[in-house]
Amino acid sequence: MSKKQVQLPEGTAPYKKATLKAIEDFKVEEGFNNRKDFGITQAEAERLAKTFEEDPYKIPPVTGFRSGGKIVITDGERRLRLAQKAGIPSLPFIPTSSDLLSRLEQQATSNSGKSFTDVENAALADALSAAFVAQNPEAQAKEVRGYVCGVMGISQATFYNYAALYKAPEAVQQQIQEDNISLTAVREIMSETSNDDELIKAVDTAIADAKELAATAPAKNPGKGNRKQKKAKATKSTRKKAKDKKTPFEEKSYQKKLAEVINEVVDSPTVGAQMLVQLDAALKGETPLEDIVALVVGAEVSSEA
Repeated sequence: MSKKQVQLPEGTAPYKKATLKAIEDFKVEEGFNNRKDFGITQAEAERLAKTFEEDPYKIPPVTGFRSGGKIVITDGERRLRLAQKAGIPSLPFIPTSSDLLSRLEQQATSNSGKSFTDVENAALADALSAAFVAQNPEAQAKEVRGYVCGVMGISQATFYNYAALYKAPEAVQQQIQEDNISLTAVREIMSETSNDDELIKAVDTAIADAKELAATAPAKNPGKGNRKQKKAKATKSTRKKAKDKKTPFEEKSYQKKLAEVINEVVDSPTVGAQMLVQLDAALKGETPLEDIVALVVGAEVSSEA
Protein backbone atom coordinates (compact mmCIF):
# COMPACT_ATOMS: atom_id res chain seq x y z
CA MET A 1 0.00 0.00 0.00
CA SER A 2 1.38 3.43 -0.87
CA LYS A 3 1.79 6.24 1.63
CA LYS A 4 -1.31 8.34 1.98
CA GLN A 5 -2.75 11.10 4.11
CA VAL A 6 -6.38 11.32 5.07
CA GLN A 7 -8.55 14.33 5.80
CA LEU A 8 -11.05 13.68 8.56
CA PRO A 9 -13.88 15.79 10.00
CA GLU A 10 -13.54 17.76 13.23
CA GLY A 11 -14.15 15.74 16.37
CA THR A 12 -12.27 12.75 15.02
CA ALA A 13 -10.39 10.74 17.66
CA PRO A 14 -6.71 11.80 17.99
CA TYR A 15 -5.38 8.50 16.67
CA LYS A 16 -7.33 9.08 13.46
CA LYS A 17 -5.21 12.18 12.76
CA ALA A 18 -2.24 9.96 11.97
CA THR A 19 -0.81 9.34 8.51
CA LEU A 20 0.29 5.99 7.16
CA LYS A 21 4.03 5.60 6.72
CA ALA A 22 5.86 2.72 5.07
CA ILE A 23 7.49 0.21 7.41
CA GLU A 24 10.92 0.91 5.92
CA ASP A 25 10.60 4.59 6.88
CA PHE A 26 10.84 3.77 10.56
CA LYS A 27 14.13 3.57 12.44
CA VAL A 28 14.82 2.10 15.89
CA GLU A 29 17.31 4.13 17.96
CA GLU A 30 19.76 1.73 19.57
CA GLY A 31 19.58 1.84 23.37
CA PHE A 32 16.58 4.17 23.67
CA ASN A 33 13.84 1.61 24.25
CA ASN A 34 14.19 0.05 27.70
CA ARG A 35 12.05 -2.91 26.67
CA LYS A 36 14.13 -6.08 26.33
CA ASP A 37 11.45 -8.75 26.02
CA PHE A 38 9.10 -7.96 23.13
CA GLY A 39 7.15 -11.22 23.37
CA ILE A 40 6.16 -11.27 19.70
CA THR A 41 3.69 -14.07 18.93
CA GLN A 42 2.19 -15.33 15.69
CA ALA A 43 -1.33 -14.91 17.08
CA GLU A 44 -0.73 -11.21 17.79
CA ALA A 45 0.79 -10.70 14.36
CA GLU A 46 -2.28 -12.25 12.74
CA ARG A 47 -4.61 -10.03 14.79
CA LEU A 48 -2.64 -6.96 13.75
CA ALA A 49 -2.86 -8.00 10.09
CA LYS A 50 -6.62 -8.43 10.42
CA THR A 51 -6.98 -5.00 12.04
CA PHE A 52 -4.92 -3.47 9.25
CA GLU A 53 -7.18 -5.01 6.63
CA GLU A 54 -10.30 -3.69 8.39
CA ASP A 55 -8.93 -0.20 9.03
CA PRO A 56 -5.20 0.55 9.46
CA TYR A 57 -6.04 3.64 11.52
CA LYS A 58 -7.44 1.41 14.27
CA ILE A 59 -3.84 0.45 15.05
CA PRO A 60 -2.40 2.78 17.73
CA PRO A 61 -0.02 5.15 15.93
CA VAL A 62 3.73 4.94 16.16
CA THR A 63 5.23 8.19 17.41
CA GLY A 64 8.66 9.70 16.83
CA PHE A 65 10.57 12.41 14.98
CA ARG A 66 12.24 12.77 11.60
CA SER A 67 16.01 12.56 11.32
CA GLY A 68 18.18 11.90 8.29
CA GLY A 69 15.22 10.93 6.11
CA LYS A 70 13.97 8.40 8.65
CA ILE A 71 11.36 8.39 11.43
CA VAL A 72 13.12 7.69 14.72
CA ILE A 73 10.64 5.79 16.90
CA THR A 74 9.72 7.05 20.35
CA ASP A 75 6.73 4.77 21.00
CA GLY A 76 5.81 1.75 18.87
CA GLU A 77 8.87 -0.45 18.38
CA ARG A 78 6.90 -3.53 19.42
CA ARG A 79 4.16 -2.63 16.91
CA LEU A 80 6.81 -2.26 14.22
CA ARG A 81 8.18 -5.71 15.02
CA LEU A 82 4.67 -7.19 14.95
CA ALA A 83 3.98 -5.45 11.63
CA GLN A 84 7.19 -6.85 10.17
CA LYS A 85 6.22 -10.35 11.29
CA ALA A 86 2.70 -9.90 9.89
CA GLY A 87 3.93 -8.52 6.56
CA ILE A 88 2.06 -5.24 6.97
CA PRO A 89 3.37 -2.55 4.58
CA SER A 90 2.72 0.54 6.71
CA LEU A 91 1.67 1.86 10.12
CA PRO A 92 -0.08 5.01 11.35
CA PHE A 93 2.33 7.71 12.52
CA ILE A 94 2.07 10.90 14.58
CA PRO A 95 5.13 13.16 14.93
CA THR A 96 6.28 14.05 18.45
CA SER A 97 9.17 15.87 20.12
CA SER A 98 12.79 14.84 19.66
CA ASP A 99 13.64 15.99 23.20
CA LEU A 100 15.06 13.01 25.12
CA LEU A 101 13.27 13.72 28.39
CA SER A 102 9.94 14.15 26.60
CA ARG A 103 10.52 10.91 24.71
CA LEU A 104 11.31 9.00 27.90
CA GLU A 105 8.19 10.45 29.53
CA GLN A 106 6.17 9.15 26.60
CA GLN A 107 7.82 5.74 26.94
CA ALA A 108 6.73 5.67 30.58
CA THR A 109 3.16 6.86 30.03
CA SER A 110 2.23 5.59 26.56
CA ASN A 111 3.51 2.04 26.83
CA SER A 112 0.62 0.05 25.34
CA GLY A 113 0.29 -3.68 24.86
CA LYS A 114 2.80 -5.73 26.81
CA SER A 115 3.71 -4.18 30.15
CA PHE A 116 7.32 -3.51 31.14
CA THR A 117 8.96 -5.99 33.49
CA ASP A 118 10.62 -4.87 36.73
CA VAL A 119 14.02 -5.02 35.04
CA GLU A 120 12.81 -2.87 32.14
CA ASN A 121 11.16 -0.41 34.52
CA ALA A 122 14.40 -0.20 36.51
CA ALA A 123 16.28 0.79 33.36
CA LEU A 124 13.58 3.32 32.45
CA ALA A 125 13.67 4.87 35.95
CA ASP A 126 17.45 5.28 35.68
CA ALA A 127 17.17 6.80 32.19
CA LEU A 128 14.50 9.26 33.35
CA SER A 129 16.62 10.24 36.35
CA ALA A 130 19.68 10.87 34.18
CA ALA A 131 17.76 12.86 31.56
CA PHE A 132 16.03 14.97 34.24
CA VAL A 133 19.36 15.79 35.91
CA ALA A 134 20.87 16.66 32.50
CA GLN A 135 18.17 19.29 32.01
CA ASN A 136 18.09 20.30 35.69
CA PRO A 137 21.68 20.03 36.95
CA GLU A 138 20.83 21.79 40.23
CA ALA A 139 18.04 19.35 41.09
CA GLN A 140 18.23 17.66 44.49
CA ALA A 141 17.84 13.90 44.87
CA LYS A 142 14.37 14.43 46.36
CA GLU A 143 13.27 16.37 43.27
CA VAL A 144 14.62 13.70 40.92
CA ARG A 145 12.87 10.97 42.87
CA GLY A 146 9.60 12.90 42.95
CA TYR A 147 9.75 13.53 39.22
CA VAL A 148 10.39 9.87 38.32
CA CYS A 149 7.71 8.62 40.73
CA GLY A 150 5.21 11.05 39.22
CA VAL A 151 5.97 10.16 35.60
CA MET A 152 6.01 6.40 36.18
CA GLY A 153 3.20 6.35 38.73
CA ILE A 154 5.23 4.46 41.31
CA SER A 155 5.80 4.76 45.05
CA GLN A 156 9.01 5.94 46.69
CA ALA A 157 9.66 2.36 47.86
CA THR A 158 9.34 1.07 44.30
CA PHE A 159 11.71 3.79 43.10
CA TYR A 160 14.36 2.58 45.54
CA ASN A 161 13.68 -1.03 44.54
CA TYR A 162 14.24 -0.12 40.88
CA ALA A 163 17.40 1.83 41.73
CA ALA A 164 18.84 -1.18 43.55
CA LEU A 165 17.78 -3.60 40.82
CA TYR A 166 19.43 -1.49 38.12
CA LYS A 167 22.75 -1.94 39.94
CA ALA A 168 22.30 -5.66 40.55
CA PRO A 169 24.40 -8.21 38.61
CA GLU A 170 23.04 -9.23 35.22
CA ALA A 171 22.54 -12.81 36.45
CA VAL A 172 20.16 -11.53 39.15
CA GLN A 173 18.32 -9.26 36.73
CA GLN A 174 17.85 -12.21 34.39
CA GLN A 175 16.24 -14.28 37.16
CA ILE A 176 13.75 -11.47 37.79
CA GLN A 177 13.16 -11.02 34.06
CA GLU A 178 12.32 -14.72 33.80
CA ASP A 179 9.94 -14.38 36.77
CA ASN A 180 11.88 -16.87 38.89
CA ILE A 181 12.08 -14.50 41.86
CA SER A 182 10.25 -11.36 42.94
CA LEU A 183 11.86 -7.94 43.12
CA THR A 184 10.97 -7.60 46.83
CA ALA A 185 12.70 -10.91 47.58
CA VAL A 186 15.84 -9.74 45.79
CA ARG A 187 15.77 -6.45 47.71
CA GLU A 188 15.51 -8.40 50.95
CA ILE A 189 18.50 -10.54 49.97
CA MET A 190 20.48 -7.44 48.94
CA SER A 191 19.96 -5.99 52.43
CA GLU A 192 21.51 -9.15 53.90
CA THR A 193 24.34 -9.66 51.41
CA SER A 194 27.65 -7.84 51.11
CA ASN A 195 28.86 -8.65 47.58
CA ASP A 196 27.66 -9.68 44.14
CA ASP A 197 28.87 -13.29 44.33
CA GLU A 198 27.00 -13.84 47.60
CA LEU A 199 23.93 -12.12 46.14
CA ILE A 200 23.87 -14.39 43.08
CA LYS A 201 24.34 -17.48 45.26
CA ALA A 202 21.58 -16.41 47.67
CA VAL A 203 19.19 -15.69 44.79
CA ASP A 204 19.88 -19.13 43.26
CA THR A 205 19.28 -20.73 46.67
CA ALA A 206 15.99 -18.88 47.13
CA ILE A 207 14.79 -20.06 43.71
CA ALA A 208 15.81 -23.66 44.44
CA ASP A 209 14.01 -23.51 47.80
CA ALA A 210 10.85 -22.17 46.14
CA LYS A 211 10.88 -25.03 43.63
CA GLU A 212 11.36 -27.56 46.42
CA LEU A 213 8.50 -26.10 48.43
CA ALA A 214 6.24 -26.15 45.36
CA ALA A 215 7.15 -29.78 44.63
CA THR A 216 6.34 -30.92 48.18
CA ALA A 217 3.22 -28.79 48.67
CA PRO A 218 -0.12 -30.66 48.71
CA ALA A 219 -2.04 -30.42 45.45
CA LYS A 220 -4.92 -27.95 45.34
CA ASN A 221 -8.23 -29.22 43.94
CA PRO A 222 -6.82 -32.71 43.21
CA GLY A 223 -10.09 -33.78 41.63
CA LYS A 224 -10.05 -31.04 38.96
CA GLY A 225 -8.02 -33.01 36.43
CA ASN A 226 -4.53 -32.43 35.08
CA ARG A 227 -4.27 -28.68 35.32
CA LYS A 228 -0.99 -26.98 34.56
CA GLN A 229 0.94 -26.44 37.77
CA LYS A 230 1.69 -22.84 38.65
CA LYS A 231 5.33 -21.92 38.13
CA ALA A 232 7.37 -21.87 41.33
CA LYS A 233 8.61 -18.39 42.18
CA ALA A 234 10.84 -17.25 45.00
CA THR A 235 9.22 -14.56 47.15
CA LYS A 236 9.70 -13.15 50.63
CA SER A 237 7.11 -15.69 51.76
CA THR A 238 8.85 -18.72 50.24
CA ARG A 239 12.18 -17.54 51.71
CA LYS A 240 10.59 -17.40 55.15
CA LYS A 241 9.08 -20.87 54.73
CA ALA A 242 12.39 -22.29 53.49
CA LYS A 243 14.30 -20.82 56.44
CA ASP A 244 11.73 -22.26 58.83
CA LYS A 245 11.95 -25.65 57.17
CA LYS A 246 15.75 -25.70 57.48
CA THR A 247 15.75 -24.70 61.17
CA PRO A 248 16.28 -27.76 63.44
CA PHE A 249 13.08 -28.76 65.22
CA GLU A 250 14.56 -28.32 68.70
CA GLU A 251 15.49 -24.69 67.90
CA LYS A 252 11.99 -23.68 66.82
CA SER A 253 9.44 -21.83 68.93
CA TYR A 254 6.80 -23.69 70.93
CA GLN A 255 4.07 -22.65 68.48
CA LYS A 256 6.00 -23.95 65.46
CA LYS A 257 6.90 -27.18 67.24
CA LEU A 258 3.26 -27.77 68.11
CA ALA A 259 2.16 -26.98 64.53
CA GLU A 260 4.64 -29.51 63.13
CA VAL A 261 3.58 -32.20 65.60
CA ILE A 262 -0.09 -31.61 64.78
CA ASN A 263 0.69 -31.83 61.07
CA GLU A 264 2.47 -35.16 61.60
CA VAL A 265 -0.28 -36.81 63.69
CA VAL A 266 -3.44 -35.24 62.24
CA ASP A 267 -4.29 -38.35 60.21
CA SER A 268 -3.35 -40.83 62.92
CA PRO A 269 -6.31 -42.87 64.25
CA THR A 270 -4.82 -43.30 67.74
CA VAL A 271 -6.63 -41.85 70.73
CA GLY A 272 -3.57 -39.85 71.80
CA ALA A 273 -3.14 -38.24 68.39
CA GLN A 274 -6.80 -37.34 68.10
CA MET A 275 -6.84 -35.90 71.62
CA LEU A 276 -3.90 -33.65 70.72
CA VAL A 277 -5.59 -32.51 67.52
CA GLN A 278 -8.85 -31.80 69.39
CA LEU A 279 -6.97 -29.96 72.15
CA ASP A 280 -5.20 -27.77 69.59
CA ALA A 281 -8.51 -26.95 67.90
CA ALA A 282 -10.17 -26.21 71.24
CA LEU A 283 -7.38 -23.88 72.36
CA LYS A 284 -7.55 -21.99 69.06
CA GLY A 285 -11.32 -21.61 69.34
CA GLU A 286 -13.68 -20.33 72.02
CA THR A 287 -14.04 -23.56 73.99
CA PRO A 288 -14.56 -22.90 77.73
CA LEU A 289 -11.76 -23.85 80.13
CA GLU A 290 -13.79 -26.54 81.85
CA ASP A 291 -14.51 -28.28 78.55
CA ILE A 292 -10.82 -28.26 77.62
CA VAL A 293 -9.85 -29.66 81.03
CA ALA A 294 -12.49 -32.36 80.66
CA LEU A 295 -11.13 -33.24 77.23
CA VAL A 296 -7.63 -33.77 78.61
CA VAL A 297 -8.60 -35.47 81.90
CA GLY A 298 -11.10 -37.76 80.24
CA ALA A 299 -8.78 -38.92 77.45
CA GLU A 300 -7.72 -42.55 77.68
CA VAL A 301 -4.38 -42.51 75.94
CA SER A 302 -2.60 -45.38 77.69
CA SER A 303 -2.45 -48.80 76.13
CA GLU A 304 -1.67 -52.28 77.40
CA ALA A 305 1.66 -53.80 76.50
